[in-house]
Amino acid sequence: MSKTKKARRKKQGEALKKSPDKPVPGAAAGVNKCDDHAKKAIPKIEIAAPKIVVAKKSYQAKAQRLEVIAKVTDEAGAALEFDGKAVLEIAKGSDKVKLFDAKGAALKLPLRLRGKVPAEQTFFVEGVKGSDAPDDVELSWTLKAGKKCKVGSPSTASGKLSVADLSLKKVDARFAPGIEKLEMGYDIHRLDGEKVFVEIRSESYPGKCVFKRELTAAEKTTGAKRTLEWDGKGNQAGDLNGKWATAAFSPYEAILEVDKSGTLKAELKEKKPTAVEIDKVEIKIEEDASHRLFMNDPAHKALVESKVLVKKKAGGSAVTPVEFELAYTFTEGASNTAHGSSHAYSGTTKLGKKGDAAAIHWADHADCTSRSTDGYKKKCFAKTIVAAGANQGKSRIWFKPSGVGGDKFKVKGELFKADGTTSLASKETNEVAIWRRVSLKCYEMTGQTHASTQGTDVKMAAYYTADTNVLYKLGTVTTIPAAKSVKYIGLWNHATTAQLSWATHQRKKAAETPTAADTTAANGPAGPAQAAARARIQAKAHAWRNRIVAAYNSGLNNWATDAGVPARALVSIQYEHPKYSAGAGADSTTAEWTAFPWLRIRVERWTIHPDRRWVQGQGVAFGGRAYITAGMSAARTKVVIAHEAGHETKNQFKRASFGAGDHSAIAGLMDPSGSLASFQAGEKKILRGKT
Repeated sequence: MSKTKKARRKKQGEALKKSPDKPVPGAAAGVNKCDDHAKKAIPKIEIAAPKIVVAKKSYQAKAQRLEVIAKVTDEAGAALEFDGKAVLEIAKGSDKVKLFDAKGAALKLPLRLRGKVPAEQTFFVEGVKGSDAPDDVELSWTLKAGKKCKVGSPSTASGKLSVADLSLKKVDARFAPGIEKLEMGYDIHRLDGEKVFVEIRSESYPGKCVFKRELTAAEKTTGAKRTLEWDGKGNQAGDLNGKWATAAFSPYEAILEVDKSGTLKAELKEKKPTAVEIDKVEIKIEEDASHRLFMNDPAHKALVESKVLVKKKAGGSAVTPVEFELAYTFTEGASNTAHGSSHAYSGTTKLGKKGDAAAIHWADHADCTSRSTDGYKKKCFAKTIVAAGANQGKSRIWFKPSGVGGDKFKVKGELFKADGTTSLASKETNEVAIWRRVSLKCYEMTGQTHASTQGTDVKMAAYYTADTNVLYKLGTVTTIPAAKSVKYIGLWNHATTAQLSWATHQRKKAAETPTAADTTAANGPAGPAQAAARARIQAKAHAWRNRIVAAYNSGLNNWATDAGVPARALVSIQYEHPKYSAGAGADSTTAEWTAFPWLRIRVERWTIHPDRRWVQGQGVAFGGRAYITAGMSAARTKVVIAHEAGHETKNQFKRASFGAGDHSAIAGLMDPSGSLASFQAGEKKILRGKT
């Protein structure tokens, strides 16, 4: 016998002794011996119930081995110490199990015993690979004739068993709940009678377990490359009960586990990671192509809309019905106007918000559930829309910035894990600047085109420059019918829908005409009589003025309505009124008071003789309309349009007055005569909403 064989047998615990009379170590006391040549040895093999061994897994602290007893008896069934040869081997399924001796040492098979074979030996079988069918592993125990004992029939005993196994082979690394299902590939063997559960867990989820269910009988049927699916909805207590799994609790663990309380007491728990991952957050804020946010109304709410895209299994991303909650914050520009330095447009309510601890910057949007931890002042949260359709995956909130032109803001939408501090994804909007807008429709009398020609957006951009933070916009041109295209809109008569005759209208009425006595006294020697007469004549001159002014106001009010000119319009007219238009020519001078060269009346800011032109008007802002008269140079027409549109800004957004009569007190584009061809620094501050 070779030294190799001896070493192997010694290692396996076989009794290889030269003297056949010495008992094999481990032989039981009182066992019959082969001292009778008539006795025949019978092999028997017993495998412990339920004859199913659980496959060994790396995560098991200890293998769950199954006891196997190899016996030798006589024909009567009595234990017999055999003096021949015995062989233990795996006849079928050798790739599915391993054998170990009673001390736990691995056996190299086939195991060959010679000499005194004990009447009973204990071995242990350990599972390696799951059985594809019941009893597909077979152990054989064979005896061969010895010196004294013959071998009876059968000479070989066999025992069958199965290997139970559960392997989670593959789990999708990620999936998009609601549009994809999580697929779990698994192999299962001989676990038909056990309770097997599929479970989804998250360490950050309260209670840990998100989803759990027992496998059906069909799902437990032995087979390889089986597939389980999870739609992504939780069914355990907590935020995800009945809802889609979200990235806030990701990563997750997919688990297949056998209930240890079953017949096998199997320690089989397979797990693999999976995740719900954010690809990106998209965000946009109400703005134009130049990143301007228009705040004509300081209470205006600007729409902020985010979209959450979830990574898909095979790459790419999509919106899903998963409910996410985005945290919204904003960053304001370093040069934003302080609350105290901005215009108070309603009582103490001001346009600026910087430094105002009470300022509200957010408002709930009806499409999304929102909340705030500070009363919507600085931060808020809004959930995504889960309903199917074009808005799925979107989150909406209203942003309420300051109303001061030139203030700048960025808004950020961010997703956090369940801890509320670990960021998953975020996106910030472009930096938007607050602007205001003056928008005017263009109406022109027949034959008058100076407003549309000189009041274009391009030409007015030279006046409404970026540092005014006011955008000038001229709308489409509408031609006023010829019947309404009169010379003087201030002489329009609503009752007759025609222009009054200036020659008739300017004549003094009887009550406005001084008496001969007063005329003589007023022009006579200084003294009480002269003073009294002059006072009476001045009163009549004021009455004459008041009648003309009343008709003028009525004309301006009624002509626009009768001509179909809406508010917020830039209007090309011929002239405003004989007394109010610089280009009215001879019509501006009357001869009703020539007898009184000393006479003066008050018209607006001026003290003037009543027969002279009262105002050198080239345009007027009245009733929400900016009127531009004809007859000026192109350069002057542009200045007048910019000036009158400047007045109209007060009707379209909140600002302080430029001064008395909404005119600047110092030289500028907005002084009474529009003496400069550009807005001055103080005027620009007012246009922006500063003080």
